[in-house]
Amino acid sequence: MNDEVAQGAALPGGVSAGSRVAGYRLEEQIGQGGMAVVFRAHDERLERQVALKVLSPALAADESFRRRFIRESRSAAAVDHPHIIPVFDAGEADGVLFLAMRYVPGGDAGSLVRRSGPLPSARAAAIIAAVASALDAAHAAGLVHRDVKPLGDPRGPADPAAQVQSLHRVS
Repeated sequence: MNDEVAQGAALPGGVSAGSRVAGYRLEEQIGQGGMAVVFRAHDERLERQVALKVLSPALAADESFRRRFIRESRSAAAVDHPHIIPVFDAGEADGVLFLAMRYVPGGDAGSLVRRSGPLPSARAAAIIAAVASALDAAHAAGLVHRDVKPLGDPRGPADPAAQVQSLHRVS
């Protein structure tokens, strides 16, 4: 969990662990960035865990951003690749913009390195190859990842089955 906001503490827009957004029960905050907070959530309709990205209220209030968000979510959902985290759902509920994705337990490559120390070169190469393959597939579909970092993606590569999220349509 991100240390910046304690579990159960209210986030902007009144969303916090225990809240419900569009049929998803927010269970635990697992990431936070400049644009959104990510929760491990329970999909009450399909009875499964998901990662639910809840965008900041300021962005949700911007009509141009909202249209782009929905368009990019549809584009990202159309990409089918083993190393791209699939988008299950996206939309707006009570003024909250959200994106539901596959929940990938284990954290990102940064947390893996912090837990285990430096990775063996073969494992690091496998992670890099998986991410590169995902980015290649995304680029072929006209999408880009705007925030690729060597060790920072809230639901990113934790093992050789690395996965990439947060793809955006090239304008």
